[in-house]
Amino acid sequence: MVAGALAILLLFDVVVRSGWVDLVLIAPWVLLALWATYVIFYASYIEIDDEGATVQNLLRRHRLPWPRVAAIDLRWQLEFVLDDASRITCFGGIVGGAARARQARRRSAPGRAVDVPPSVELDAVRDRWETAREGDAGAGIRHSWDAWALIVLAVLVTWCVIAVLVTAV
Repeated sequence: MVAGALAILLLFDVVVRSGWVDLVLIAPWVLLALWATYVIFYASYIEIDDEGATVQNLLRRHRLPWPRVAAIDLRWQLEFVLDDASRITCFGGIVGGAARARQARRRSAPGRAVDVPPSVELDAVRDRWETAREGDAGAGIRHSWDAWALIVLAVLVTWCVIAVLVTAV
């Protein structure tokens, strides 16, 4: 949120000092940095439902049906062990170890909410998994890309190339 506000302020400053033409030439670079910030820090997530878990790590999305999950572990991040012995570590969601300690110190400041212990969150995920894992074992694991983020990246890279070509002439 702060990065977005700073990007808007920077682009407003470009319009005030240089005009709209320079804004069109500078904006793709600022927006590309904002896109990278979004992908690295905000795009990763875990979604749990009765059929399985959806894990998005940066631009890659995995749909894991509960019958295909052999174990759930919490190391540095939540980790799903699949029936073929492969592992999918989640970038977003429950964290453990030193990362959890840093998070707890940050949130324990006066006036801030106290963090929920990771064992409670992990137990909730494991409870959902144990109640639903007796389903159809033939359900496939689906891997896909975050199409919208990749489309935005393609547009921004194209815009950057055009801006370089225009300024090089």
